[in-house]
Amino acid sequence: MKMQSPKEFLFTYTWIFLAVLMVAILGIGALLFWPQAQAVQHSCSIVSGFTCASAALGTYSKGSVLFVRITNNLGAEISLASNSVIARQPIGNVTYTGICSPTVVQDKGSFICTVYMDGYRPQYGTIADPGFSVNYSVCNGACSKVASYIVSGTTYITAGLTLIQASEITSGS
Repeated sequence: MKMQSPKEFLFTYTWIFLAVLMVAILGIGALLFWPQAQAVQHSCSIVSGFTCASAALGTYSKGSVLFVRITNNLGAEISLASNSVIARQPIGNVTYTGICSPTVVQDKGSFICTVYMDGYRPQYGTIADPGFSVNYSVCNGACSKVASYIVSGTTYITAGLTLIQASEITSGS
């Protein structure tokens, strides 16, 4: 059996080593330089009876604004009081109060909650996960003097959108 010379071995198999090296370099480069925000899906969840259609976190000079679009699937009309949504900052457990509109929502109808979170401004491109709670009443023919309930949800969204970009995401357009 004739042995292969080192020179012959290099000429025969160098392309394999180069291909493996290129794949390794590209893979490591993608992991290091590909923004993590692109790899993570935006998500919004809420307990049954409601559907969290979309969520976005916009930034402005004083902090962030959380927009959450929710659909009523309770099978009845609901009423949302003023200051009906509370958002929780993930670090420090700071809470912020916001509003939902419209204030009366038919079954299968949607409403958008907006919470200004002054002082909370996650780094651009990072994943933020502010939780939220919505205070609502079920209208049984009339939306006055009824028991109120609280429903909670969570979001995982990319920080750093402008207010216009964030509001467009939740507007349903």
